[in-house]
Amino acid sequence: MHRTFDKILVPMDLSPTSIHAFNHASYLAKHLKSEIHLLHVTETTTANNIINSIFKKKENDGIKDAKVVEAKFDELIAELNQKYGIKAYKKFMNGTVYVQALHYAKEISATLICMGTHGTKGVENFIGGSNTFRVVNHAKCPVLSLHAESGSKGINDIILPLDSSRDTREKVDDAIYMAKLFNSTIHVVGVSTSSDKMVINRLKVVTNQVEEYIKAGNIKTTSGFETGKNLATLTLDYAKKKDADLIIIMTEQEAAPGFLSGPYSQQMINESNIPILSVRPKERETSFVTPY
Repeated sequence: MHRTFDKILVPMDLSPTSIHAFNHASYLAKHLKSEIHLLHVTETTTANNIINSIFKKKENDGIKDAKVVEAKFDELIAELNQKYGIKAYKKFMNGTVYVQALHYAKEISATLICMGTHGTKGVENFIGGSNTFRVVNHAKCPVLSLHAESGSKGINDIILPLDSSRDTREKVDDAIYMAKLFNSTIHVVGVSTSSDKMVINRLKVVTNQVEEYIKAGNIKTTSGFETGKNLATLTLDYAKKKDADLIIIMTEQEAAPGFLSGPYSQQMINESNIPILSVRPKERETSFVTPY
């Protein structure tokens, strides 16, 4: 049974990136009849704050004045309600962004977190990206991460990358759910860095099976297969080729090598100009390794 994104949490500091995340959340909420929860976190003294001050974070990268933020939140909430009939709420917290975002998501039973990431252009942006990456890795619900340059032309083409990890097929129903809502085409792509013929053939079988499963739901689909040295690069290049609007990936929680093990997930989130929906695999009785 697929999930429903009926309660969307949007952590915001009013930077251009977070406003962009809000716009995507609003677009989804209009189609899904969801409610939106806006969260602003006033960061307490941390290593991140100290490093940001050393590197002189740009003024337009985030507005920290609580009164300014609250006034803007009230404006956004009124607009959502008046124009689209969307219920929206605001929350202010102190602490670390990713810690409080995770805490509040649990408190309100959020079904989707939508937040921006700044990419990897220097120390300043790495810090911004690390909050998103930590939320992605620890959130119980899916997380939609967006770069400031992510498009906003709807969700017409969805990339569904498959690898050899055991959890790779768990995101298929989420892709189908989104495709039905937005009449999207799902582009299934097997990605592999292996030169082992057995591994490649097994992945090709899985890719074909997933394509047939999607077709059975009367959803437009294509399939492909890419091999190379870097799984994230293979996926991102394929997504650009298809002019995709969304990439759906699994959050790898295991120590075993897989599509989203360690650096691959961070590379995807930091480098993609295409929105990425990260889906957590089901809990299993196995040793858990905290990614970060």
